[in-house]
Amino acid sequence: MTSELGSFGDIVFEVSDSRMRTFKDLQQQKRGRYSVINVANHEQLLQYEGRELQEVSFTIQLHHRFCNPMAEIDLLRLMVEEHQAYSLIVGGFMVGEFVLEEMGSNWETVAKNGVIMMATGTLKLKEYV
Repeated sequence: MTSELGSFGDIVFEVSDSRMRTFKDLQQQKRGRYSVINVANHEQLLQYEGRELQEVSFTIQLHHRFCNPMAEIDLLRLMVEEHQAYSLIVGGFMVGEFVLEEMGSNWETVAKNGVIMMATGTLKLKEYV
């Protein structure tokens, strides 16, 4: 039995007997963009100019029992370099189109032969309009 949690491009977040690719600490930021207008002998005024591009960040865990951590890290690096937009879907909800702006990896456990046993990836996405 497979439970699909969501996806980002070709990366599917799922839990099953043989695969586990999940995320945690998902943070979503939406901001407005404002200008300050100076007015002689009065308080400053604030003018809304539009919204900033949405940003999303989260962490994924990569364990050798469920995937090849190095191959997953390489795929994420490629996604940064290709600068293509992908759909981010969480729990069946389309969050939007995003580029993978930044990724970092932490090789938590490495075997004697240099094979990564467990790694954590930190992803920062920026909305693509």
